[in-house]
Formats: sequence, C-alpha cells, structure tokens
Amino acid sequence: TDLARVFVAFGQTELNQYSSISEAGTTHTLTIYGLKPNAEYQFQAIAFDSIGASESSLFDLTTGDLPNNIITPTSVINNTNYNGYYMVNLESANPRQTNIIDRDGNVVWYEQTDVPGAPCTGCFWTEKNTLLHLLEDCHTVRELSMAGTVLREVVLPDTFYVHHEFFLNNEDQLVAMV
Repeated sequence: TDLARVFVAFGQTELNQYSSISEAGTTHTLTIYGLKPNAEYQFQAIAFDSIGASESSLFDLTTGDLPNNIITPTSVINNTNYNGYYMVNLESANPRQTNIIDRDGNVVWYEQTDVPGAPCTGCFWTEKNTLLHLLEDCHTVRELSMAGTVLREVVLPDTFYVHHEFFLNNEDQLVAMV
C-alpha cells in the first residue's frame, strides 16, 4: 500500500537478469524480455523506497514453444544490436517477421504480420530501449515498447513515403527521409 519502485530479478540458474525499474506507485507492470522458449526460470520482485527494500518469494515459470512459423536466423550481418540482442527484419517471410535474437541465436522477441512486406518496412532500436517500426503502408511509423505497446504513432500524408532511415533525435522527435 506504500509508494515504492519495483524491479524483477530473474534467471535460469541464478537471478542474474533484471527488468527495468518502475515508477513509484502502488501498482506496477513490468515487461520481462529475453526469455528463451521451453526454458525454466525463477523470478523475484524487489520493491524499494527511501527507507529500504523488500523481496517477494521466488516464483517459477516455464516458457512455452515459439510458433512453428517463426524463422530462426542462421546469421546476422550489418544489423544493430542492443545489449547483446540483435534485431532481424524478415520481410520476405510469410507472415512477415521482426525477430530479436540473443548472441546464441535464440529468438527472444518477435512480431508477425499477415501483410506482405513492402520495400520500405523496417525496425530500429532507440536509445530508450524501444523499437521504431515502419509499417507496410510506408506512411506509418510506430514506437513500440518491448511489451509491444504502441507508445507513439506518426502517420504521414499519402504524398510522403518513409524510406529506410528513420530515428528519434535528442529532443525525442521522429526524423525520417521521405
């Protein structure tokens, strides 16, 4: 019932991975990403404020299978990485996929769409650990959290098409070649 900030420690053999830290509040939603399919994990929530910290009990979780149509890349060339994770855009896959893989080639995050890829689709990391995703219509750029929540969406008029390069500048504004 007291205001606190929370994070989750998790791992397979030891608690050596961590979620982001929530804002101070009494209710918290945290996204855990980077989990491998068909793997056993333990989790523990840690709440803290200016007075101290308290830990929850340990919780067990076994992740499920990836869908059968998820493509696991065999290599990554000229792709950006964020803290050891690599993003792979598979526009020619059916359905089209954007996958994030770890250094061992395990898919740890994915997004699929039934719309065939267009030459102007793409997905990039931001400095805020979010994803900028250009949709198949070539007019819409979305910023997504790692949980898949749409944080921002910019739709350009039909007379403009976004091509390959788009990013957030230091003022958190979308910059794109049109």
